Amino acid sequence: MTMMHNVNGRYRIERRGRKSERLKRKAKRSKDVDVHEVAAHMPHRREVQSQYRHDARAVDVLGRLRLNNFINEDQYQAACVLRVIVRKMRAVIDAPSPSAGAVPLDGLLRGSPAQLSAEYATRCMAQHKRVYDMLLIDCGVRATRIVTRTVIYEDKIASSEDLQLLVVGLKRLARYFKLGDVRHDVPAIVSWHGVVDLA
Repeated sequence: MTMMHNVNGRYRIERRGRKSERLKRKAKRSKDVDVHEVAAHMPHRREVQSQYRHDARAVDVLGRLRLNNFINEDQYQAACVLRVIVRKMRAVIDAPSPSAGAVPLDGLLRGSPAQLSAEYATRCMAQHKRVYDMLLIDCGVRATRIVTRTVIYEDKIASSEDLQLLVVGLKRLARYFKLGDVRHDVPAIVSWHGVVDLA
């Protein structure tokens, strides 16, 4: 029921009756939410051990492989660097995102600069070509395909043989990017705006 009152020459509508839905929603939101409990019930996070389900890496296939110790930290970081290189190349050619699923939470999915210089574009394309040429020559077509499908398109590993080929490819990438020797400055390597030039 609504009533109108004249206040200082203006009409004010006063509502009576049920409380608004907005107030009810605000009351419900005030409860504390246990993030670990919510993460434990997410279907894609059930593939990792319970103590790691709240970890941000559990959101994609590669992170779950790392949390389950199928790949080591250097191999995971090498895959993250490869993901950056491919995304830079896709930004240069203005290709859509390869992943239709959840956004990775590793900080790599950012918008490309509005204007890409010709030099930057050339360096990105050359770097992409060097990395994939190295993978094809050293690991073969099948391992390169599995690395690409898992790292870029976030496909699940179908068999133990595919997992072995993925590990071979990621080991070679880690050596190529010089991870595990001296360089552990991966957050600096995995920067969007600077062209990574490690070879």
